[in-house]
Amino acid sequence: MNRFSIRALAYACHTVIWFVAIITIAAELAEPVKGLLAGLTGHHWTGKGIISLVIFLLWRSFLRKRKTPET
Repeated sequence: MNRFSIRALAYACHTVIWFVAIITIAAELAEPVKGLLAGLTGHHWTGKGIISLVIFLLWRSFLRKRKTPET
């Protein structure tokens, strides 16, 4: 098993980019979402960053373990 899977990294990055875009729009439209993010760490951008990092690491780990056909 390869330690670095480019495909897993690409999918994880893509997922996190979409997460940050969606959560940013949601936080601007709904004050409780921004309050929830700020309540996690003290500032809403720090909360987004930590959640994004967790999503990236979990998703990359999950995808890295999957068997992909050699192309």
